[in-house]
Amino acid sequence: MKGMFIFSQEGGVKREESYEFEAYSYGPCSFAIYRDLERLLEEGVIAVTPMPGQNWSLYTCSAAGQLRADDLLSKSRAGSVAKLRESSDFVLSRSFLSLLRDVYQRYPQYARNSVLSFR
Repeated sequence: MKGMFIFSQEGGVKREESYEFEAYSYGPCSFAIYRDLERLLEEGVIAVTPMPGQNWSLYTCSAAGQLRADDLLSKSRAGSVAKLRESSDFVLSRSFLSLLRDVYQRYPQYARNSVLSFR
């Protein structure tokens, strides 16, 4: 979620091609992403693994999903692909709390409904 948010804000994505995010309990959230994940699951391009003791799941690419992703990446602008990788690397290099702190510092308007405070 936070990766898609950062990419939508900083990746040069056209507004009409981006998800709409709102301030939610843990920062920016787009419920349309959940609908898209459900569709991708039905299409067999991702797999979902519930994480024991957590309220989140791990989403991974299936072999069919990797083929689709490779095809899409080969047809995409190099600059967009680089920015997507940069956003992904940024998100994956942080703990959730560190990432949320970074997002709130860059985009304080998305902290207004947060259940966490970093003051």
